[in-house]
Amino acid sequence: MPQAKITLAGTKADGSAFGPTVGSQLDAKINTLVTCDNLNVGGELSYTWAILDQPPGATDSLSSVSVQNPTFTPKKEGTYLLRLIVNQGLPTEQEDRVILAIAQLKTLERI
Repeated sequence: MPQAKITLAGTKADGSAFGPTVGSQLDAKINTLVTCDNLNVGGELSYTWAILDQPPGATDSLSSVSVQNPTFTPKKEGTYLLRLIVNQGLPTEQEDRVILAIAQLKTLERI
């Protein structure tokens, strides 16, 4: 049975690397590459990614919305909500959402 389970990899606010990590509530460093992926178990035929919510300002976007492992570089402090749907429109459709926080530059704390 296919599954949608987002993993993220990148650089933490303190400069150390993280990931690939399953789940939510990660704090990443601004202006560094974040790699999104799916924890595949088999049967995933298509991938549909989206950034559902992000801090105000110029829109940050994914490198692709239809590949298994898109990337993006968050350019704003705040919280991003990411969504992945696998096998969209099929009986085996699955969805996952995660929150990625970009820590404040001065304090390295989540805002």
